[in-house]
Amino acid sequence: MALDPDDPRYHPGASLEHDAPRPGLSWSALGAVGCGIANFVILYPVGAILALILGYAAKRSILRSGGVQTGLKVAWLGILIGWVGLAVNIYTFIAYNIH
Repeated sequence: MALDPDDPRYHPGASLEHDAPRPGLSWSALGAVGCGIANFVILYPVGAILALILGYAAKRSILRSGGVQTGLKVAWLGILIGWVGLAVNIYTFIAYNIH
């Protein structure tokens, strides 16, 4: 019985379970959380803006990946920290500049 060249068993070392991409955590989502936390430590307004940009980009990327990327909750956490950080930055700016 001859094997079909399109059959994965035809090629030595190839299998369906090892060739499929494995789900992985989105680096953009982790970056969003990191920038959001850094906003409160060192990157005052820039960290919040970067957290929002990276968080929304990660969310879009995860939803479009078809299950290849994970970390949607991490992306939402980065977005949440970004908005809270931006609100704190705006409040602090207004509070210290009103005479």
